[in-house]
Amino acid sequence: MKDNIIKIIKSVVPYLLSLLAGLYLIVIFTGSFMGLAQYKIAFTEKFSDVLKELALHPLSHYLAYIHEKNPLAIILSIALILYLIYFALRRKKAKGSWETADTETHGSADWGNSKELFSKYFGVGQKKLKEDFDNSIDQEIIDKLNKERVEE
Repeated sequence: MKDNIIKIIKSVVPYLLSLLAGLYLIVIFTGSFMGLAQYKIAFTEKFSDVLKELALHPLSHYLAYIHEKNPLAIILSIALILYLIYFALRRKKAKGSWETADTETHGSADWGNSKELFSKYFGVGQKKLKEDFDNSIDQEIIDKLNKERVEE
């Protein structure tokens, strides 16, 4: 039970941190946009003050934006939440596709036992191995590479 709780916490914490970081950036972006709308031409002079206030008190500004029903903050918050849900589901799906059965396999591959290993891989003689290798490559390419190496 305790291990399950720790596992759940470990899987949720990165998403919570991403959510907090995203909301923090939303506050700074929305506040900057609102400051631009308020100060217009004088915004360049006031920008550092606006940014400092937003960075120091993000929670109060975010709650004020939500209370005022600021469309920019609401739309960006919804987009952030949907993105995190999408990312979490994709990650879970990708992780699940790599999970295997109790056979320690993925797809059709298996680790095999020592008898299979020796019979299939170590049972091949040196001559057969050389023949298989020579048949699997294009000899013209090897000859060109050797010729280029000699010329250098």
